[in-house]
Amino acid sequence: MADASTMREVMSALSITALFALAGCSAVPADPSAEVERVAAPVDEAAQDVLSAIYAAGLADGQASGHLEQCGGSLTGWGGEYQASASAAVGDDLQTAIDRMTTGLQSSGWTYIGELGGDYPSARLERGDVTIDLMTGGFTVGETRYGAEELEVGITTSNACVTFPEGEHVSDYPEFERTILPRD
Repeated sequence: MADASTMREVMSALSITALFALAGCSAVPADPSAEVERVAAPVDEAAQDVLSAIYAAGLADGQASGHLEQCGGSLTGWGGEYQASASAAVGDDLQTAIDRMTTGLQSSGWTYIGELGGDYPSARLERGDVTIDLMTGGFTVGETRYGAEELEVGITTSNACVTFPEGEHVSDYPEFERTILPRD
């Protein structure tokens, strides 16, 4: 039977391993850029689906871009999580725009999860580990409403934090600040 000291060491090691698993970031990959690119591929594909749905819905000024957000922490190491966003002008009929976007994305294999809540039409769709949030209504600063007639789209994936080598940050990977083009 193991002594109390050995049991504490084993429990401590298991606790640290569990923290790493729960935090979403893991050990530093051999090639962080390649790992971010691997994680970014399904997000970029989702953004292209969003652009296709924007054009099919007849919305104007559709555009999409990708970027890295800082993730991780002092216990797991700092890293970057690739995300994308898109936008388009929708005019006054926000609900029709959300309905058309939802229908278009569902025809591309996305599953409608539900609304995000709030005062304006919205929708959440998922496929695999990727989530698309469709939002309308803009935002208010003071008494002024901005983006009231725009569709804003957020595209994320779960467990996408890629740990960077010590001393590196998202700003060291500018290639992931990019415009996402529609499919040919």
